[in-house]
Amino acid sequence: MTFTYVPRNRTEIRTLSVLESLGLANYALPKILDDLNPQDVREISRRARLFAHIHPIPTRPVTGELGSVLEKNLYGYVLDKYGSVTALARSFIGGGRGVVITTGNLYFQFAVHLIRSLRMLNCDLPVEIWYNGAKDLNTTNTDFIKNFHQVKVKNIRDHFSVKMETWDIKPFAVIASAFEEVLLLDADTVFAQNPEVLFNDEGYIKNGALFFNDRSLFPGQGEKSNWILSMFPEPHSIRLQNLRMLQAKSQYELEAGCLLLDKRRHFHGLLAVGWLNCPGPIKDTIREETHGEKETFWIGLEMLDESYSFMPNLPGSLGTVTYNEGDRVEELCGKLAHFGRDGKLLWFNDAIAASKLPEDYFLNVLSDLTHYALEREGEWEALCLRKGPFHKLDEDQLKMIEKLKSLYRFNPIERTLKPPVEDFEQ
Repeated sequence: MTFTYVPRNRTEIRTLSVLESLGLANYALPKILDDLNPQDVREISRRARLFAHIHPIPTRPVTGELGSVLEKNLYGYVLDKYGSVTALARSFIGGGRGVVITTGNLYFQFAVHLIRSLRMLNCDLPVEIWYNGAKDLNTTNTDFIKNFHQVKVKNIRDHFSVKMETWDIKPFAVIASAFEEVLLLDADTVFAQNPEVLFNDEGYIKNGALFFNDRSLFPGQGEKSNWILSMFPEPHSIRLQNLRMLQAKSQYELEAGCLLLDKRRHFHGLLAVGWLNCPGPIKDTIREETHGEKETFWIGLEMLDESYSFMPNLPGSLGTVTYNEGDRVEELCGKLAHFGRDGKLLWFNDAIAASKLPEDYFLNVLSDLTHYALEREGEWEALCLRKGPFHKLDEDQLKMIEKLKSLYRFNPIERTLKPPVEDFEQ
């Protein structure tokens, strides 16, 4: 037996009365006590929506046997450290806005550059650096980062007992952050503008969640559509139907190097995001079908039928124009670049260095970034856009790139930042 709750924002469906809610609870409870197939994401979505309906105010205690059963069965990963989802909500409500960065020793030098660049861009938001235990980020590095103004270092293991690897930490860092509104950044993200402008974006203001598109790669492969649709109760939202993955325009949707989330507005959706990243068959399937944790952000919100926005501009490539002798074509290879609604360069990933490999000489070589190309005008070949047109950065943008380069100080021979930092092995 399954059931579906249609949220109140669907005006053609009337809201359940108190009596009807009680009746549903009394009827549904025996069914919910039955074992649930851990791979039945659609049924998990239904129950998560029911829990959101009977627990609409996160800071209030969960009441009733039905609420307690749902809380335990859905979000046990929260209860281990927090005791309840209510305690989790109370830990960040009223926490304001802030930046969350996850890093280990391997990318620590990039995280330092990111913090320095944010301050250079007059971004005064407080920052949390999250890591996954002492082997992930050593004591010397944590002590170093604490010297920065308004920067705190936090160990995810103090908040969750969930086994995490590499990217897994990102959604849990968002959930555990003390901030109510989170700007989540990868350590190798580089901004060309003050990122605080994103909080004023019309999509974020409307929906409380702002995402950026990944490259549109491997179009025409529609086999993922059925798998995606199988996770969500019907009727499917217009948001879902318009995604490039559903329309077979790309095998990837979301670029998680930068995203914004209002945790108060998306509390239940974020709980679902966390569930999707807990060890188990669903996480394994998502890792097989996609790339890391990134798609789980929109999937979790969609499970709760919560609205979100994507920046309308597709990404591009930032670098220099070269001629490929083998293919006899001009191409622009470099960083994956993202643009604001005004079309101006906003941020790019893959760091300011020419390489991120831990033993690569090019860690000390700064990338030559003079031109950009747009996905809608070119043709992707890995991180290269081919055939143009290629656009030169304007003088102000070129000056900003040089300022960003001046903040990166890394000695690959000594394997240290200045001041010294220990090795970057994970």
